[in-house]
Amino acid sequence: MLELRNIHKSFGDVRVLDGVGFCLGEGFVYTLKGGNGAGKMTLINIISSFIKPDDGYVELKGKKLRCVYKTLRGK
Repeated sequence: MLELRNIHKSFGDVRVLDGVGFCLGEGFVYTLKGGNGAGKMTLINIISSFIKPDDGYVELKGKKLRCVYKTLRGK
C-alpha cells in the first residue's frame, strides 16, 4: 500500500501541491490526471523520493520514504 499524507510543495512563491493525500492499494492500476502545471510530475517525483515535500510524508507498506536525491548525487 502506498499512502500520501498532507503533501505540500512550493517552488518560490508558487504553491504546486497543497495538502495532497490518498492511499493506493496493491493489485490495482491507477492514473494521475490533470492539466498542464497541475503538479503531476512534482507529485511523482515526491513519490519516487527524488524531491522532498515541504510538509507531509509518503509511506510505502508502512515505512516512511526519505528523499534519495542528495544521496544519488553524492551530497
